[in-house]
Amino acid sequence: MRIPIALCLAAFAGCSNSHQIQFADTPLNQSLPDDFKNRVLWTQTDQFKYHLDQLVGHIIYNESGSTNFERGPRYIDPQKMPALKTIAEGTVYHSKVNQAAAFQGGYLAFAANIHATNAVDVSITDTAEIFIPYDDIPMQALLDEAKKPKPTPSTKRYYVQGALLATVIMQSGRQFDASASAGVAEAYKAEGHLYDQTSQTAKDVRISIVPLDIDRLSVLAAGRNLEGESLATILRASRVYGIQVGFIGGLTKDPPDRP
Repeated sequence: MRIPIALCLAAFAGCSNSHQIQFADTPLNQSLPDDFKNRVLWTQTDQFKYHLDQLVGHIIYNESGSTNFERGPRYIDPQKMPALKTIAEGTVYHSKVNQAAAFQGGYLAFAANIHATNAVDVSITDTAEIFIPYDDIPMQALLDEAKKPKPTPSTKRYYVQGALLATVIMQSGRQFDASASAGVAEAYKAEGHLYDQTSQTAKDVRISIVPLDIDRLSVLAAGRNLEGESLATILRASRVYGIQVGFIGGLTKDPPDRP
């Protein structure tokens, strides 16, 4: 329960500790939806938050097992270029969080840097996406790419089917003593502590991508019908989870030569 702090403090001043206003506990660290936990984050958000289409349709290569990738050729049907879509469905996650939220990783990894006596009100909203529908993916081009020799046996090759932009709004809160004169607008209680709701608000963005493992795709597609629902089933089974994409080289120049 959030209560105007001026009202709270006035009540506190006129009451003994045994008769102070009772705050209902505000839950901390609500679990991210499964959808968020499965997303593959691309942390290179500086320019690409304005150019979400730059990566979609490309092959990306990872040869070191790190978060560094290289861009390869782009495979998109020129008659079926995907369009950027604005999402107007509102906030999809809202919770007050502290350091403990960092264990969820991904969108909440930043919580590791929250001060031990602070909490942050977090709202996450999906705002824009670009996505190549299953029927529009140039399947034969991907199968031909999968047949090419890998630069090294351990090279991973992914096709970027889509990208999603989310906006993260963070409003800080600080622990305070009930007898203090905190000059802020609102307060709430969580895990036995009182927090003020400060006016310090920060805004950030997160980009996630939908990568398909083209080597797995090639294996699953062998001898199969590549139309309709069969195609969609194969593509869904080729989707990759659990990786993180940091820097992608080659996005501002011609793609690197590949065998």
